[in-house]
Amino acid sequence: MTPNGSDFRSASPTPADAPPPAEPFSASTDIYKDGVVYLSGVFSAVKEGRQFDLEPGFRIARQVVESASAQDELFIRAIQLDERQNFLVNKCINVAIYSIRAAEQLGYSKERQVEIGMAALLHEVGMCRLPEKILYKKEQLTQQELRLVQKHSEAGYEILKPYSGSYPYLAEVALQVHERIDGSGYPRGLKGDEIHEYAQIVGLMDIYEALSHSRPQRDRFNPFYAIKEIIKTCKPKFHKKHLKALLNAFSIFPLSTYVQLNSNAVGRVIETYPDQPMRPRLQIEYDSQGRKVLTERIVNLPENSLLYIVDSVEEDELEKLAEGRDLQESSPRQFQDRDVSSAGIEPASSLPAEKAPKPAKKKGLRGKGAGARPLLLLLLLLVLLGGIPYWKGRQSVGLSSASNRATESVRRIIQPEAVVKRTPFAALVGTYLNSGKAAAELDRLQSLGYSPYLIEQENGGIHLWVGAFYTRQGAEEQIAELLAKGVKSRVVER
Repeated sequence: MTPNGSDFRSASPTPADAPPPAEPFSASTDIYKDGVVYLSGVFSAVKEGRQFDLEPGFRIARQVVESASAQDELFIRAIQLDERQNFLVNKCINVAIYSIRAAEQLGYSKERQVEIGMAALLHEVGMCRLPEKILYKKEQLTQQELRLVQKHSEAGYEILKPYSGSYPYLAEVALQVHERIDGSGYPRGLKGDEIHEYAQIVGLMDIYEALSHSRPQRDRFNPFYAIKEIIKTCKPKFHKKHLKALLNAFSIFPLSTYVQLNSNAVGRVIETYPDQPMRPRLQIEYDSQGRKVLTERIVNLPENSLLYIVDSVEEDELEKLAEGRDLQESSPRQFQDRDVSSAGIEPASSLPAEKAPKPAKKKGLRGKGAGARPLLLLLLLLVLLGGIPYWKGRQSVGLSSASNRATESVRRIIQPEAVVKRTPFAALVGTYLNSGKAAAELDRLQSLGYSPYLIEQENGGIHLWVGAFYTRQGAEEQIAELLAKGVKSRVVER
């Protein structure tokens, strides 16, 4: 029987009753592959009612914690790998990698990082008891099926309870991973510190993983929109320190993801800065004309105050650029004012109809300010959360632990021609001595659909700019468009 007195198929045998695993685990140099092999063996043992060995799992978690060089590669792999048919195994490994990274941000000792990594590896072990027709169903679950899925936490508790003598937190995390501090979770509706801290962290990473990876019945969602919606909707359900750890672990734009700049250039994130999550270090992949950049061009946004990110970019949009096609309006995988805190509940099933993500159209990459409003909203939410400090102009920052190994870890799309340019031109709307007037004009431009930005000068003046362009003609076209809307500006060559 489970802690709630309900039955969920047969309980696992005790260690004394169980035979040894059929195939002993053998480690390799590929930690992620080792995780797949180990968890596949664990899940097979659970389905057959056999006990499994914990030591290989602890060894894998310890390797992740102790290998700084492997962490970056594993992190990128966990973000990028997207296999529908092996999603459950991959999900558990991904959540373990994410949880270890978050635990590091929270100042956990290495031993506690190993513990939370192991708890995350096994947090969905109860899912193995589900029939495959439910686990891999491509249509929305019925209410009866959903109720069955929600019993997997109790099943996981029963499976891991025999290990509680030495590792009591394993069963607790499996049971509590879908509890929420406001009492809205399941299976027992626990609140606040009634929930094990490991379960709170793993539960948050579970939601992010579920949103940012495909399932049999749906495509994945862009990591930027996953972060934005978690911050927007999950604040009452998780502690502030854990949400901040999520931001610091992933940044708003995780390593190896693609973003569009206000110049229309597209870059790949190769380094992030915890104190400036909106301004990472980029490798420019496509210039403002959509041409592949073949030579290395690095842009460090904290050192380039006239450039800023206006949107994230999907991989299918990059393929359009690689094929030399113009980008048309697309339908990003984002959410509209809905609760996503339960997105990690049903890793194989459709979300309930009232929570199902609906596509919302946005401008293509060529649209001016295409993603400005979502970014501004997220920036405001981050400031309110306390995740980032207020930032003016340029500031010196320390490098994060992420390294440029990301450059070799991402597939590149090569075009026969490329031009590397700079963006020396911009439209200057005005210079203000009064910050209130500058802010009012900034708001007016935003209401017109632009993405203006302010730069504070050493003499105390504040410059208001729109755009950053490779050519004077591009800036002049921007000025003509602004003038048609009643906004006067002039071209400035920097």
